[in-house]
Amino acid sequence: MFRGNLHLRCTRCPLAASVFLGASLVVFLFGNSLKADVREIYGLPFHVEEILPLENKSVRVRLFGELRIIAQQNSDRYIVESYLRAGDFFQRFDSEDVKEFLFSAAADKRFEIVAPVLEMLLREEAYPFAEKRSILLTLSRMPESGPTLKALLSERLERRLHEIGLLLSALVGRDDLDWLRTHESSRIFQAKDEFLRVVELLLQDELAGEKSTDSLEGYLKMLSEFFGGEDPEVAKLELLVEKTLKLVQLSPSEDRSQLYPYLKTTHNSPNGHILRPLVVRKIHDFADFAIQHHEPASALILLAELYPKERSQRTQELLIQAFSRLQPPQEEIRRNNAVRRLAMTESRNNPLVERSYISYLRRAFDEEVESRSIRTAALIREHLREVSAQSQGEYEQMIFEEALIWSGRDRPDVARQLLALRSHQPTPMEFFQLLVAGYFGSPLRMLLFALIPLLLLSLSVVRRREQKLKKKSAQEEDFSLHDTVEEESYASHEVDPVAFRNLRGGGNSLLLEYQKLLKEFDLSWQASLQEIKRVYRRKIKEVHPDSRERESRDLESDESSDAFILLSKKYDRILELREQLDLK
Repeated sequence: MFRGNLHLRCTRCPLAASVFLGASLVVFLFGNSLKADVREIYGLPFHVEEILPLENKSVRVRLFGELRIIAQQNSDRYIVESYLRAGDFFQRFDSEDVKEFLFSAAADKRFEIVAPVLEMLLREEAYPFAEKRSILLTLSRMPESGPTLKALLSERLERRLHEIGLLLSALVGRDDLDWLRTHESSRIFQAKDEFLRVVELLLQDELAGEKSTDSLEGYLKMLSEFFGGEDPEVAKLELLVEKTLKLVQLSPSEDRSQLYPYLKTTHNSPNGHILRPLVVRKIHDFADFAIQHHEPASALILLAELYPKERSQRTQELLIQAFSRLQPPQEEIRRNNAVRRLAMTESRNNPLVERSYISYLRRAFDEEVESRSIRTAALIREHLREVSAQSQGEYEQMIFEEALIWSGRDRPDVARQLLALRSHQPTPMEFFQLLVAGYFGSPLRMLLFALIPLLLLSLSVVRRREQKLKKKSAQEEDFSLHDTVEEESYASHEVDPVAFRNLRGGGNSLLLEYQKLLKEFDLSWQASLQEIKRVYRRKIKEVHPDSRERESRDLESDESSDAFILLSKKYDRILELREQLDLK
């Protein structure tokens, strides 16, 4: 349908068809040149209507309707200056992007691009003086930036931007005092107060950044050259630099007292806006050093000196490390309310801080309970309840542990008050622990009362057991004796009827004793009286003292006398037993 209509219109109007074909040919041949392009220069995108490289190291650039042929190395500068002349450079680009553009170009030593943009930026009212000062201070630290800053100190810029001119003078004079003395002396003397204020601002920026002391010495030398070291304002600035440098050069150590002279410095103190940020950094450095050297308590005391607005992520990280390594008991920490407020505040801001702090409090509670510091344990328990969403079961278990300690101190009244705070009665195991701890009285007395019935029962059982064992042993001996006598009697066929009858009749103990005595005489219990006498006479001669030689009798008289007496007694007992047993 479209092709048909186009063919119909072209056949009806030959002139229109010619124009259409010519335009199509131009677009086909030169479309790449006519299409708009984007040229990125140090991070800023510049829209260019046409940019076409030529053979003689030049480029053809069409920008804002103007066509120019320029050298290739000057193309970036031409594009930037064209945008500056358009008047909306700082409206097109973000301020942060413009600063990055300036710093990147300066680092690449493209100051022919930096100079026009910097001059327009210094004239731009949308940028505050503090931001302009920061940009100039950063650029002044870059190599080969001096000629650009000196070029900006023109009469035209000075008339419109007097304060910026003094700022440029201070930056140039810091590094090239001779040039400043030659070109800008009159202006500096005419605006002494303003110049001193600008230098003070620069000093504050340098000190806050903890940069090299060479820049600080350059500023002080410049002021002494122009106004003399005895000038009150110059002396004031020198004192500020000296005090700040002393703080900057303070190395972290275990002696935190080195920081004490600076801890009272606040933002409202003289030069506090300079010193306080340095103090905050030093507090973090000293705290980190203390933690690494196993002094977490010292680190916590230092971190407690920070105001809430001064605490940062680094503060929270140090708190986590300190509470994780802190070993209770720590009396210095427990009595420090500032540390407690710090821990509670940061626990609400960071769950990891809360977790480490609660872990420390639990360790501290267990330590105090173990050391029987019951009042301190109660304070820690309530504080732990305040800090964390503690479970009821854990809270009641801590109360029970305290009640056990009070019971052991003979204070069951306090233990009862603590147990009343619990939502349930003691379990059987807890009841037993309270009993042992002395909740119901002295544990030793209760233990004795419980053991007395047990001891009596044990003694009764033992006594009955001994009686049974004795009875059983006697029966076994009797049976053994009966068997022995019967076997010997039947084997010899010469049994004494009376002795056998006595044996059967119950004279077992006497026969047993009689048998043992005859065994010592190497005789059986059936031996006759003549055999017993014969053996006795033979043995008595062996032990009689008069039957031995004189020498041996003198040496063994006591021993022979004892054997003689013992043998006589045994013989008499044998005769006595024979009569009792009615043996012939």
